[in-house]
Amino acid sequence: MRRSTWWLLSIAVLSGCLPSSCRREEPTALLPSDSLSRQIAATVPQDTLHLRWEVAATAALPLERPRTVQFGPEGKVYVSDVARHFVAVLDTMGRLVDTLHVAGLRYPYLAGWRGDTLVVLAPEARQLVGLVGHQVVRRIPLPDQLPAKALLYAAASKTGYFVKALREGETGWLLQLDALGQTLRQQRLSGPVWRYAGLLRLWDDTLLSLSGFRPVVDRWYPDGRMDTLALVGFDSPMLARSRAFLVGEAYQAPLLSSAAVPVDSLLFVLNLRPGWVQVDVYDTEGWLRYRLAPAAQPLKRQFYPHDLAVRCKPTACLLVVVLNDPDPRVVAYSWRLVGNSRTP
Repeated sequence: MRRSTWWLLSIAVLSGCLPSSCRREEPTALLPSDSLSRQIAATVPQDTLHLRWEVAATAALPLERPRTVQFGPEGKVYVSDVARHFVAVLDTMGRLVDTLHVAGLRYPYLAGWRGDTLVVLAPEARQLVGLVGHQVVRRIPLPDQLPAKALLYAAASKTGYFVKALREGETGWLLQLDALGQTLRQQRLSGPVWRYAGLLRLWDDTLLSLSGFRPVVDRWYPDGRMDTLALVGFDSPMLARSRAFLVGEAYQAPLLSSAAVPVDSLLFVLNLRPGWVQVDVYDTEGWLRYRLAPAAQPLKRQFYPHDLAVRCKPTACLLVVVLNDPDPRVVAYSWRLVGNSRTP
C-alpha cells in the first residue's frame, strides 16, 4: 500500500523520462518553437548564483524526501518532507527553527499562506490543512467531484484555495474554492495527464497551472478566461526528446521543469538538468531575461531539484532549492539583480 501510494504522489515530478534515464541514441530534431527558443537562449548571458548555505539531513533534521519549499510571511523557509511526514522551519541562514509533526498529516505538500496560516495539501486524506505553528486550525475536505486516486495540486489565496486534480483516462479539473471549501468556479482540463502535470502558483490574482513536460504555463484569470503562456527562450538538452514524444517516436515525455515561482514582474523557472541547478527568469510576456546558475557545481548526475522558493529585495534575491537523489538537502543561493532592478 505504501509503495503504490508513493508512486501516486511522486508521478507529477518524477514520471516521464528524466534526462539521465533515456536511451543513449538521442533524437536531434526540434519543434520550430523549440529551435527558436534555443537561438534566443544563446543570446542571454548566464548570470551567477552565489551559494549562501546548504543544509543536509541530521539527527535534528531527518530529511529523507524534501519535496516542496516556500517562504513564510515572516521570512522563514518552510520545507515539507513527504517521506518523514513533517514540515521543517529554517531561518534565512538555514538554521533549524522548528519541525512541525501533525497527526494524520501524511505526504505534506505546501500550498501557501492565508494570513498567518500555513496551508498544506494532505493528498492521502484529500484535505487542505491549515496550520498556525503546531496547531491545526482548519481542515478543508476536497470536493467529492474530484476523481479518486487523482494527482492533486493546491495553492492558497487570500480568499480561499485552488485545486487541480488529474487522473489518467478521466477529465482533469481546476477548481477555485472559497474559505469554507465550497466550489466557486471550475475549469475542465481536456487532454492527457502529462500535459497538465505541475504545481499551482498565484501571480497576483491569476492562477498559474504549471506544465512540467512542456515549456508552457496555463493561466486562469479571475473572469474565467484561460490561455497558455509559452516560455520563449527555454532551452534544454531534452527538447529533441520532447518532440520525439509528441510525434510518437518516443514512449515517455521528458520532464523539463519541476517548479516555477512568480515574483513581482518576473517568473523564476527551474530548468531541469542532471547534476546541475539552473533557474531561468522570464518576464510577464514569457520572454527569457536571465539565465542563472552557480559558478561551480558538483555535477553529481543523479540529483534533481524538485521545488524552488524565491524572495527578492530591490537589488537582490534569495533562491532556495530542495534537492534529492542521492542526498536530500536544502540549498540557498543569492542573486544580485542586473541593473539593480527587478524590472527587466
